Order: sequence, then C-alpha cells, then structure tokens
Amino acid sequence: MLLKGKKVLVLGMGVSGIASAHLLKDEKAIVTIAEIENSKDKRGEAKKLNQKGIEVVLGSHPMSLLEGKQLIIVSPGIPLTIPLLQKARLRGIPILGELELAFRFLKGKSLVAITGTNGKTTTTLLTGKILEKAGKDVQIAGNVGIPLAKIARGKSEIIVTEVSTFQLETIDKFSPHISCILNISTDHL
Repeated sequence: MLLKGKKVLVLGMGVSGIASAHLLKDEKAIVTIAEIENSKDKRGEAKKLNQKGIEVVLGSHPMSLLEGKQLIIVSPGIPLTIPLLQKARLRGIPILGELELAFRFLKGKSLVAITGTNGKTTTTLLTGKILEKAGKDVQIAGNVGIPLAKIARGKSEIIVTEVSTFQLETIDKFSPHISCILNISTDHL
C-alpha cells in the first residue's frame, strides 16, 4: 500500500487511532487525526502527536476535515453513519478500519483472527500461549490491548488477533490465514 504523500484522515484518538496514525506517518503519509473528545488527556496526547508531525483536531469532526483527503481510517466503535463519513462516501474517499490498514502491512506473516460474541479474549490468549509453548515466534494483538497497526511491521512470524464486530465492519481485503468464529448470539446480529 503506497501512502507516501497521501493525505489521510484518522477518526478517533484511542489506541487504534493513534497506532494507525503512527503507521501512516512512518509510511510518509500526511496525517490528520480527529477526536470528538477534548479532554486534558486527549490534549496531552495531541501534543505528542503534533511533535511527530501529525495534525490533531479535537472537539469535533467538521466537514472541512475532508478537504484534499485521499483515505480515511476509522477507529473501531465510531459509527459509520456519522455525517462526515456519509459525505466522504459521496465524494468517493475510501474508508478503511485500523484492522484493514494493518493487514496490508503483514508481509510474510501468518495471521490468526478470532471473533465471535463470547470467548474471544480467552481463545486469543490461549491460542497465543499454545503457539508460544510450541516454539513459535508469536505476538497477540487486536481487541486484547495492542492494536494490530502497532505491530504490523514487527518481526513476529505469527500474529494472533482478537477481532470485534466493529473492526469487521470496515474490512475490504482482510484475509487471515486462519479464521475462527467462536459463536454468534443476538448481541451481534
């Protein structure tokens, strides 16, 4: 995925959004990150991001954020129906999630993705431990605390990732080597 010089908007300044912004910046993209919250913690994080050359917009998602943007990365949990994303779709701006972005940088790695209504975290951690005990170079990521975007270009040969329904809403080419759907209940229908 060629990102050098592309203007990319990241929505959401949680761990996934920040990891996405860093990955994009490392790939020489021109990154803006927007967060609806304007708390003291977010302002502190904004200063760190600014120091790395990432523009930060706190407190709103104005339509002006779309100007010149060539790609939007949406953090899990941000509704895909917000006006800004509706307008982006009308303009033909591609919208991807952190999971999809990170997946595109997993060159030469095996990916195990685990999803379902219940038991994702336990199964992800257990799978990672089993592989580790078998002598495999494995890392655990996803909804268990470490965003996939943070480790996508790391050295581990196998990544086991917990995947939420929010993350699955924004995939396009995401294609893990092994997928596991544990269960589906009315919580996720």
